[in-house]
Amino acid sequence: MRKLAAVVTSGIVLGALVVPGAAWGHGDFEDFTVYAKITDFDREDNGHEGFSEGDKITVTADLYDESREQVGDSKGVCEVVEFDKEAEEFEADCKILLDLEDGKLKMAGTITHDDFVEHDVRLPIEGGTDEYDGAHGEATFERLRYHASHDGGHGKDHGDGHGGHGHGHGDYHDPPIIKISVDFD
Repeated sequence: MRKLAAVVTSGIVLGALVVPGAAWGHGDFEDFTVYAKITDFDREDNGHEGFSEGDKITVTADLYDESREQVGDSKGVCEVVEFDKEAEEFEADCKILLDLEDGKLKMAGTITHDDFVEHDVRLPIEGGTDEYDGAHGEATFERLRYHASHDGGHGKDHGDGHGGHGHGHGDYHDPPIIKISVDFD
């Protein structure tokens, strides 16, 4: 479950994308990078007891530019559509809405275990509102920092893809920081 939580966080926090002036008008967009800090993480156990197909993960985040000024917020929801406990592999359908200064940007797609392991979490951009009306492209998510407590244990990821050890779902002491690179078509 920690792997999916990290992927969802990466993919949802996936939700962290906005820089003032990123869009210069409808249909004419400039690529940008922003940083997301997770503010809330919730798992709704809808399938079998424990982590399983049908579970929904909701993540909210504050969005920041390079000067650490808040430029928006985001909310993402991922539903687990496939989960193989023995192989520790999963697939989740995700929808993310970024509430940015110049409008809302929508993303939707599938995140897999392999995306996470290969540090290649990408979601297609599927339009938006206001200055992002008609936007298309792709967002890439890179986890920069992750530190969590799991039932008294501590885990730390130094960007090498090896998360900390622990059991349970615990509380975040230092929320993950996600770098989001937005590339418009």
